[in-house]
Amino acid sequence: MSNQFNCQPQFNCRPVGKADLQECLLLQPTRLGAERIGVKRALRAWMKILSDSDTCIASLIEKIAPDSSEIVGFGLAVFVISSFADAMLANPQPGLNAGIIESIDAGKSVIPAYRYLQTANAAATLDHVVMYSCEKPGALDSNEIGLVRNQLARAYLDSFVGYRLRRMLYEIVDEYEFEKIKGYRGLRIVKRLSTSNVPGTAALWIGSRALCEATAESFSDDPASVAARPFIDRPQPMLDFSPSQKRLLLAALRGAENAELADSLCRTPAAIKRTWAGIFEKCIRHRPALLPTSEGSLRGLQKRHKVMGYIREHPEEMRPYPSQKIR
Repeated sequence: MSNQFNCQPQFNCRPVGKADLQECLLLQPTRLGAERIGVKRALRAWMKILSDSDTCIASLIEKIAPDSSEIVGFGLAVFVISSFADAMLANPQPGLNAGIIESIDAGKSVIPAYRYLQTANAAATLDHVVMYSCEKPGALDSNEIGLVRNQLARAYLDSFVGYRLRRMLYEIVDEYEFEKIKGYRGLRIVKRLSTSNVPGTAALWIGSRALCEATAESFSDDPASVAARPFIDRPQPMLDFSPSQKRLLLAALRGAENAELADSLCRTPAAIKRTWAGIFEKCIRHRPALLPTSEGSLRGLQKRHKVMGYIREHPEEMRPYPSQKIR
């Protein structure tokens, strides 16, 4: 019985690496955005998207068997400037992903810079596009499909909680997805997109399509939904961590120790210690109850555990936000 159990495939969710990207994109080629510029140029644009961890959030699901593994699920979302989202909603057309990919290819990216993210997050006006959320066709049974969808949904929520979101856009690209989104509360169809009444369009944009949107208002009937949290629960960060402090904390949350932190962040061990000292000083200044002096002299490792425990409960502290010095 235990041998049978051990032979069951396992499903692992992890970040997408550059070596994974092309295989992930081909899980659903109609989302590639290469219709007008070709696959080679589109792939270069996707590589640029993936290289910016501030604006791109991507996860994959691996199905791991004793003698093999394969990518069976892929999700990727990017932040976009509000003028792009406004234009898509004002005049919905097929090719939401293509619009983003073509903007990068043309050197006029609609994906914002970090300073824009800070300002929009503070104003709760962040817009993003879910470019991929799919399973590998024919690779999963019905139970496994549900498991992969749940893991992708959890990865999405874990990644976006703590942001102050305004809108999420998503384009349906086939009839199967019309059925799929019925299970996603808060996601509404803005407009079905015709691909048959414009000469040449049907060949360019394959499949039945629709533009979808999620907002705080679309979740108003179900505000307790877990998916509603990034749109409705909008706490402000209090600790005012710098970008370098956030990078260190993020690596530490993933389990890195000091030596690994120094290596991965290309900094000396002494610089890592100074960064930790700066983190502790901000915690004492802004949240004195987090590291109370009444507890005596806490060791550095104890302080780190307290800080990281707080951050896990308050992910807004790790999101882009203007420094208190310039607010």
